[in-house]
Amino acid sequence: MIGWKALTLIGAALALLWQTRPAYAVAYLMLLFFFAAPNLLERSAKKLIVSRRGGEQYLFPGDEGQVSLVVQNPTVLPFAWISILDSIPRNLVLGTRLPKPVFSLGPKQSREVAFPLLARERGVYRLGPLELFVGDFFGISTWRHHIAAEQTIVVYPQ
Repeated sequence: MIGWKALTLIGAALALLWQTRPAYAVAYLMLLFFFAAPNLLERSAKKLIVSRRGGEQYLFPGDEGQVSLVVQNPTVLPFAWISILDSIPRNLVLGTRLPKPVFSLGPKQSREVAFPLLARERGVYRLGPLELFVGDFFGISTWRHHIAAEQTIVVYPQ
């Protein structure tokens, strides 16, 4: 990433030296992609609203449940991709891997994301915090944010 920024500055300097229309166009485009776009992405991503749907859940061993998250985009800019990683205890994960959905979100839209759960052992489990990853259309920058949304899952004994 640092190499691209240095290349952008060199391109802007060369455009000032050559003073031709194509050189200026390339320099402006590089400045937009590598300086303005990541800052705009970060400012827009900070406005995303992520909330958990539902409160405490009560399950018995062997029961399947579901955790739902709602992601809202109040801005006028679309997001190319958003990924959410929830810290779910291993005793509640359905399968062998933690779910990490990836989806796009348009301007002024919201999306509900659900994670399946399988209660294996009794106990009181706390889900959260969430890690939110947001990226741009060109793969130039990625923004990461921690969200302290927590939820409690109670698994009763047999």
